[in-house]
Amino acid sequence: MTDRQPEISIRAAGPADADILSRVGAESFAAAYQATTTAEDIVAHIDAHFSSTAIRDAMANTSCHYLLASVDAEPAGLLKLRDNPCPVEIPDKAAAEIQLVYILPGFQRLGLGARLIDAAIRRAGDQGLNSVWLSAWEHADWALNFYLKAGFRRVGTQEFRVGATAYTDHVMWLPFD
Repeated sequence: MTDRQPEISIRAAGPADADILSRVGAESFAAAYQATTTAEDIVAHIDAHFSSTAIRDAMANTSCHYLLASVDAEPAGLLKLRDNPCPVEIPDKAAAEIQLVYILPGFQRLGLGARLIDAAIRRAGDQGLNSVWLSAWEHADWALNFYLKAGFRRVGTQEFRVGATAYTDHVMWLPFD
């Protein structure tokens, strides 16, 4: 048995990574929500947001960026950062949205989520922004607790659709120190 630490990397993803991002996003989204969402809604959401075409289309927008996390060179997670105004009132109008953060089940608890958030904060700061915001499903305690621990604070709610079903998300905001 070895105590070797896995090699973790976070990098900007480009159009050549669309198929990898599609697989990681689809698998991790389905794993996160399969117990609480219908199969039809999961398939519709994956088709709309995690198909290779949807990812390439998003990447064509210069205000949208993907980050890819790998463990020992194996794709393990992703984050999507985009310029999008916060749907609720926040003190800082210059905020980027962290639209999604997903980690494959076999790679959770390695700190990938925190590293992806840190990389997104650096990227937003490099763009001259002072904060980020995101939304998380009101019943996803694992996600809400992670974001609260990372320093985000709840600032409101918004509707989030997965397929034909509407859910309530908490809108969370993180100003940079």
